[in-house]
Amino acid sequence: MEFGMPTLLALESLEENAALCARLRLAFVEINMNLPEYQVHVLRKHGLPRPGGIFYTLHLDENLNPFDFNPLVRSAYLQTTLDAIAFAREQGIPVLNMHMPQGVYFTLPGRKMYLFDRYYDAFITAVREFRTAVAQEIGGSGVKICLENTVFSGMPRLRSALEVLLEADCFHFTYDAGHDHSEGGAARAFYQKHQTRLAHIHLHDAGSAGSHLPLGQGDVDKTAVLETANRRNCRVVLETKSPEGLLASVQWLQERNYMA
Repeated sequence: MEFGMPTLLALESLEENAALCARLRLAFVEINMNLPEYQVHVLRKHGLPRPGGIFYTLHLDENLNPFDFNPLVRSAYLQTTLDAIAFAREQGIPVLNMHMPQGVYFTLPGRKMYLFDRYYDAFITAVREFRTAVAQEIGGSGVKICLENTVFSGMPRLRSALEVLLEADCFHFTYDAGHDHSEGGAARAFYQKHQTRLAHIHLHDAGSAGSHLPLGQGDVDKTAVLETANRRNCRVVLETKSPEGLLASVQWLQERNYMA
């Protein structure tokens, strides 16, 4: 297994994140593209530091919604994705992590009405167009778009949209173990059904104190997740939010011989 870390707000630069990654003997940094300094044009200008031979994955902007009903908004998000893919191909970045947007919902008496459900034909047309454009940009490069479970118990027709994206070989899954634990395992059966497309894992502990906890401080079945990661040859991001939490997670793994 290859273990990596997210970009941490406590660190001032990508250089500092890369140095910590190398010092902890992790393999990669997942660059969070919500931050202004981690936009493609900035990263391309300054380059990617690689101390100790580390590499990078990309976490696309969490607001990314290439299925928006407004064609101008949809086009901007699609171009943002295509630019990130082109950068990934240039830099040898293997994975782009993407939250699957579920759009706006209206709160009605006793239920939520997701507009992507209410206007499913328009939504799924945009999903197919996105799938085609992304697959064309990726070509034979081997770059993967990994779709992450976030609020899997939300939009009822989310699963069918994910399966439409899976019709292109470049789409895979990121399993976020902490989010799924907090949702009571809502994503588990779907991910088991599509386990051959699992390529990336976000691992953090979760429990009554919340999620994104260091390993060992919550109730996630870490052993089962790591066994899956090993069996499926997945990269694993230790998705804590501070250097101290990251160090605690690394030590937890070392104590159990998952890391040297």
